[in-house]
Amino acid sequence: PSRPPPAARPAPARRGPHPARGDRRRRHRRLGRFGVAIVVVIGLLVARLVLVQVLDGARYASYGAGETSAKVSLPATRGAVYDRNGNLLAASVATSDVVADDFQVTHPTAEAATLARVLHVPAATLAAELSRRSGYVVLAADQPSSVVAALAALAPAGITFQPSAQRVAPDSSLLEPLLGGLNSTGSGVAGLEEMENAALAGRPGSEVVHEAPGGSPLPVAPSHVVAARPGTSVVLTVDQPLQEEVTRDLTAEMAAQHAHSGVAVVVDVRTGAILAMVDLLASSKGTVGPAPTNLAVTSVYEPGSVMKIGTFSYALKDGVVTPQTVLSVPYSKVIGGYTFQDAEYHPTQPMAACEILAQSSNIGTIEIAHALGMTRLHRA
Repeated sequence: PSRPPPAARPAPARRGPHPARGDRRRRHRRLGRFGVAIVVVIGLLVARLVLVQVLDGARYASYGAGETSAKVSLPATRGAVYDRNGNLLAASVATSDVVADDFQVTHPTAEAATLARVLHVPAATLAAELSRRSGYVVLAADQPSSVVAALAALAPAGITFQPSAQRVAPDSSLLEPLLGGLNSTGSGVAGLEEMENAALAGRPGSEVVHEAPGGSPLPVAPSHVVAARPGTSVVLTVDQPLQEEVTRDLTAEMAAQHAHSGVAVVVDVRTGAILAMVDLLASSKGTVGPAPTNLAVTSVYEPGSVMKIGTFSYALKDGVVTPQTVLSVPYSKVIGGYTFQDAEYHPTQPMAACEILAQSSNIGTIEIAHALGMTRLHRA
């Protein structure tokens, strides 16, 4: 008889994951994510530090410095102006502006009375300025060293001094139109002061002073000091004594002729150097004084018959004519295809050279020019 087949063995049951191992995996995953987050945060911080410290470092440094420092300009001494003989015509004198911090002034009326005795400014005006509560008030500009010393001895509260300069001329009326003037910033705006401003002005310097955010100075020495470069002095071809002589002569002639204005220029004909340049103007009361501008170079003037003086002078010098030389002068004359004529009609008539000049005859002057010849006329 056959045996029954053996019973099949049951398959072993599968074991689930070990609880401890699953916890470890979860912890590893959480730590991994946390580590990635830390790396990202650190990366962002590093990027921000690179941006602030490296790429934008200068900008943030300037922000910080601006809270505790300020850059102050140091004015350059303007160059002087001399005449051909070394006489001083214009120069800059060191002065100071008297400045008040009115927040530090506790008794404006009393302090104004003290300052008024030195500054020669009404006490009421100073008291009003000291009560403005602006923190910066200029009480007086361009004060000499004697005034600064007197104020410093009084030691008034809230008063400081800022360096400035004042342009002075020993005889401003004599050369005022020629020299011109400066604006409130010390730059030339007219005349020679403007024309030579680049040389005269020099180069201002600067320094960094330290102060609290409110503007109060800190007891720290200035830093980053760049010294100012003084301006270059200028020597003119003008002769001051001759300028005085010409001014006197022109003033007398204007008075004699009741003239509104007068201009005189003296030139060295060998070099073209200007030896004197005088510009005068008569007021409504008849007083003669310097013109507000250099009329010799700014006013429009048509020479016209003034050019005839050259022809007459050379003709007299070379003996071509004398004042009594008589010439036949027609009303008009054709030269080179162009017709020239006198101002008023007249028949052909004899005229002495002195009459030709007195009547400013165009045709008479042309006749004298023909007598001179092309070479001598060009030289004249």
